[in-house]
Amino acid sequence: MLVMIGNIIIFFLHLKLTFNIWNSNFSPVFDGLFDFCSMYTGASLEGATKLNHGSTDIAINWSGGLHHAKKFEASGFCYVNDIVIAILELLK
Repeated sequence: MLVMIGNIIIFFLHLKLTFNIWNSNFSPVFDGLFDFCSMYTGASLEGATKLNHGSTDIAINWSGGLHHAKKFEASGFCYVNDIVIAILELLK
């Protein structure tokens, strides 16, 4: 799809309906997106797991905490709510 001034609204609607990723904070699809999300979410989960098992007293994920993702929607480069995933692990 060629995006031009005349069809930008249609393009944004296409993004929203196809990928559920468009809102006021653009979250682009890019090569390596799954790996990117897996790494920062996995790091938060690993930190929470280590805290639960008592193998560490402090866990910091400098790449995590992109916490404005919603339950069913990405927001501004935030694809996965890794904080909630870590909290769920801590609640075990």
